[in-house]
Amino acid sequence: MLVASYTKCGGSWLTWMLIDILYKPPFYCDLVDKSQLDYFVQKTEKPLDIQPNIHVFRHPLDVVCSAWNYVFLTDRLLGLADNLEPPTEAQFYDNFIEKGSLMFFHENIKYMRAYHYGQWAPIQIKYEDLLENPKGQLKKIIASGDIDGAIKKYSLKNCKDREKQKQNQFLRTTNPDYSFYFKADKFYYKEKMTQEQIDKGHEKFYDVINKHWPETL
Repeated sequence: MLVASYTKCGGSWLTWMLIDILYKPPFYCDLVDKSQLDYFVQKTEKPLDIQPNIHVFRHPLDVVCSAWNYVFLTDRLLGLADNLEPPTEAQFYDNFIEKGSLMFFHENIKYMRAYHYGQWAPIQIKYEDLLENPKGQLKKIIASGDIDGAIKKYSLKNCKDREKQKQNQFLRTTNPDYSFYFKADKFYYKEKMTQEQIDKGHEKFYDVINKHWPETL
């Protein structure tokens, strides 16, 4: 089984639940290296030469907000130079959206490439639908099994609790002031971005937003 999902679109969360339903491994999928999970269900964030079985995709402006959270969570910008401070939230969005920076331009290209590859999959799942009705979305993939148990095991609350308790198990520098599971709500970019930033994002991702989330335009 191959899951196609651009980063920050819920692909890992879906994969964890699928693995739990199908294989019941003796570990929590959110606490092990991804290489251990590929043995059960493979996930790719880049286009491959084979057809994916499942595609999970998310509103692109929520993806940008989640990327901001990940920068702070992993302290990725610290240690690159003496006295280097991570960008503020406003600076991050400014670089990603308002200035049309190369970074955001590449995010736009990468997102759209991953999206078009994912459209090849016979099963399409929107992140927002997975949030609101995980059981219904999982049943599109798996007809039977302990779906309720997997949903409970990998609930946002349980994942957050495990993250706090097992920080040292993550193979990344983790900022304890942030969480990998920061915000699961749909369209939360409306809380984080200015209208000018939103308009710029809508312009860059207009076609895909208009097709799947026209109510947000």
